Amino acid sequence: MNLVITGGTGFIGASLCRTLAQHGHVLTVISRRAGSSAGVARVVSWDAAEWRQAVADAEGRVNLAGEPLAAGRWTPRQKERLRESRLSTTRRLIDAMAETPRMPRALINASAVGYYGSRDDEPLHEEAQPGA
Repeated sequence: MNLVITGGTGFIGASLCRTLAQHGHVLTVISRRAGSSAGVARVVSWDAAEWRQAVADAEGRVNLAGEPLAAGRWTPRQKERLRESRLSTTRRLIDAMAETPRMPRALINASAVGYYGSRDDEPLHEEAQPGA
């Protein structure tokens, strides 16, 4: 599958990219900074025009982007940066998807995955209780 991944140079995203590439998927990572995707994906910047075309061409989109949670003390300013980094990225991705002629076969959006704790294969949704 041809996939676009935002946040693919981050802690979880880089590992996901390696696994997806091992399973034969074609990957394009959209990142706000040049980073390593272990050579398994093409990396394009949010600042480059080509990211919109990558979104349009992808069969699936995975959004993991956002300011790292451990980037600093959670001051009111930092909390706003954490929140806004996730919201603005999601908005940009959704806006670009709205301009494409076909919807993706898959859209995965994740943030703060540790919130729910380890639940094995239990499906989780917005109403699920936080983990211990």
